[in-house]
Amino acid sequence: MSKGRNKHRNEQRPSQAAPVGGRVVPATSPAGFEALREGPEPVAGKVAVPVLLIALLGLLIYVADVHMNNRGGEFDPRVYYPFANLTAVADAHPRGADEELLRKGRTTYGNVCLPCHQATGMGQAGTFPPLAGSEWVLGEGPERIIRIVLNGVSGAIDVKGAQFNNAMPPWKDVLKDDEIAAVLSFVRTQWGNKGATVKPEEVKAVRAKEGSRETPWTADELKKVPEKL
Repeated sequence: MSKGRNKHRNEQRPSQAAPVGGRVVPATSPAGFEALREGPEPVAGKVAVPVLLIALLGLLIYVADVHMNNRGGEFDPRVYYPFANLTAVADAHPRGADEELLRKGRTTYGNVCLPCHQATGMGQAGTFPPLAGSEWVLGEGPERIIRIVLNGVSGAIDVKGAQFNNAMPPWKDVLKDDEIAAVLSFVRTQWGNKGATVKPEEVKAVRAKEGSRETPWTADELKKVPEKL
């Protein structure tokens, strides 16, 4: 009978040990006493990030991106006054003759050639031939390609093993000699092309020689023209 009462008293008696740092120590020791008083050690868990915090972070990134874009990254209008952006600063720098020629050619290409031949110079399959890697663009000399731009070309023409049959309009009454030289220099040196630049004098000479021609060229006619004089 006494054993049963003792067992009952032991079950109601508080624990005489406490876990501390992964080990159990007597509750009567200073460390055990502190552990019992402070409660169990904290355990790492997962807490959901508030949606508002995520939205705020996204807004901050967006504002920072807009700010950087408006200032061109390292652009400070107080330093570069009166220029509005880094592009304007670069345009104001002096350039060599070839660099200025290609800059003008890029602008002319964007205004005149890009809709058909695309920014990549790859043209449009089955409709407009590519300029990148084109044998007509990369001839030894620019005699044929100058004629194509001046008077246009019509009828079937093979480019890089594919046939195209669409008319290119003449540009002799729209573009000046220096503009034609610039855009041809651009296309002969872009997209992996390794052709030489074209001089305005070369365009002027071809214009004078073919001045009476009013019809577009055909591929067969162009093949009879030497690539280089």
